[in-house]
Amino acid sequence: MSYFVLTPVTNLGNLLSTESISPAALYETRNYGFRFFDQREDDVEGAIRMYAELPPQPTDEEGRLFMALELDETLVRMAQMGEDGTLWTAETIRFTPSSCRFVFYSEGDLRESFNAVHRSIEAKFASSYRAGARAASPQDEGQMSFDGLALRGTPPEGLHMEDVARFERLDRMKGAIFGYCLGFCYSLPRDKGVQDMCDEYVRFWEIVDDLVNSVTQVPVDSLEGHRRMLEAILYKFLIASELQSLRQSAGETFDLGERIERIRRRSTVELPASMTDSFGLNEYRSELEDRIREAKDNWRDATPLRGALRPRIEPSATGPKIKLPKDDGPLASDLLNKMIRADFLKATNRVLGYPFALECGKAVRSCMGDSWDASEERAYVNGLLVYLNDGSEFDPTTNPGIEDERSFNTLRLVAHLCERRDNKDLDCYYRYLLIRCKTKDFALPFCLWGAAFGFSAMPKTLFDSMSPAAEACARKLFDEVLNMVERQDGVAE
Repeated sequence: MSYFVLTPVTNLGNLLSTESISPAALYETRNYGFRFFDQREDDVEGAIRMYAELPPQPTDEEGRLFMALELDETLVRMAQMGEDGTLWTAETIRFTPSSCRFVFYSEGDLRESFNAVHRSIEAKFASSYRAGARAASPQDEGQMSFDGLALRGTPPEGLHMEDVARFERLDRMKGAIFGYCLGFCYSLPRDKGVQDMCDEYVRFWEIVDDLVNSVTQVPVDSLEGHRRMLEAILYKFLIASELQSLRQSAGETFDLGERIERIRRRSTVELPASMTDSFGLNEYRSELEDRIREAKDNWRDATPLRGALRPRIEPSATGPKIKLPKDDGPLASDLLNKMIRADFLKATNRVLGYPFALECGKAVRSCMGDSWDASEERAYVNGLLVYLNDGSEFDPTTNPGIEDERSFNTLRLVAHLCERRDNKDLDCYYRYLLIRCKTKDFALPFCLWGAAFGFSAMPKTLFDSMSPAAEACARKLFDEVLNMVERQDGVAE
């Protein structure tokens, strides 16, 4: 059985940013995701109206288009029926590409809506949802009819909207889980046999970033040198992938000349006709990113995200907690769960830098208990705070003597996150870690970022490259969280 929720198509990007739909009033008070929510004229602020079958297409004086969410009944918690026969819930409905289908009232509406949402930076997994979307057929609209009372029904008494803090905690929990799995996809190869390629991979991004930053200040002619360097690096990636392919197919016959010609064609970088404006440059960078990503994926086998490499979800008296792999250390797990529950960004007015580092320092002190006062962790945190406050000399990559290297790595990542204010953009944070900080493993950095900013703030630009296996792992872990929350009557403190 399915439930249908009717909403304007202008909400599509909003819904995909969080993979959820909430009562309209929740959008006005929450700090995560799009706060804009286009309401129907007869929407009820504190509840979501559902239908047992697809309703006929509404008419609207403003000429707005509408769509419906076709939801598996298992997604809806605490559904209640009003006296007029309408169905209601006051809980956020969280969905996935496999459990939600978007239904539009024409093929044109479907096509135009998803074309528009692809420009939304936070509309994650849009391609997956588009693949499952459908247009309503005449038979759908003829299955049932509503009179004015049914369309404008009232929710039953005693239906209370969920606490916005609960929504935000779960959004941060989901951000941490998906951040870890996404960061794993972006981590550099673990294969020691190809480690010498990592420096060149980082050099590639340095050139691309320098090219982007300086294009308005240098003549177009000077870009030719950058183009040649990019071709050389791309060529090396392709050569490496071909050598790996040869190792895997030893003994098979092949045409060496044809292989070399194919590599030459694939490594040729064409400059766009217009390189004098930001639009042309962004197109150029996007093309290069796609090609280098393809070459990198061909160059090495992905490390499976399983066993000791993946996080676990563990129950506790205060709700589900994330247990990170042993290599990340206990401090990382403790700090992560405190960030999810305490909302550090709310305490700092969503500002990084000194205020956020101070909140992290308080949490680390709480994690360490009596051992804090005499620890080198304290010396590191205090040095970081002074550095962020007045610019005093401090090197985040220098270990002052912290015995557990895993604890030092956690504090180093906190320092890197707080160093620049534009690190609140995950794309910028990724490039900063890769190019300036020479980071190779992004699982924990992305996880901490997700716990601070939430899943809804994560950009689709990075999610577009998430492997199906990593996505499946993240969804399974978050399903475990939701199951634990439901068993504990919604407690996720």
